[in-house]
Amino acid sequence: MQPDLSITTAVLDQLRAFRALPKFGPDESRFPGYVGYLPETSRADAEQALNATIDAIIEGLPNQPTSALVLDRFAKGLLWFADSDTEDRERCCDYLVQVMDIIGLESSDGLLNRFMYGMDI
Repeated sequence: MQPDLSITTAVLDQLRAFRALPKFGPDESRFPGYVGYLPETSRADAEQALNATIDAIIEGLPNQPTSALVLDRFAKGLLWFADSDTEDRERCCDYLVQVMDIIGLESSDGLLNRFMYGMDI
């Protein structure tokens, strides 16, 4: 399989830095009006689930720098968020778009849209 992503040490470092950021909390500067993942008692679990997805991408990309790998990891990670409310699913998708931006992936091939609008992923 031919690589379709250019994954450098700098890209992996950017992914690690993004992974280290807090997620799913109130953030008026980035997500005005978002009160954080609800119920609040599940916020740490949501962050852990998203970070596990990022970890799986960081682990897999050096050996398989393909969009297929990334989308497979996204699909598996999104399963955790399937029963989350719309606003929390939107935040999850926003974070995954940031991952896409970091690695240079231009499209989720409809995966994020299918996730948001209730179709099977």
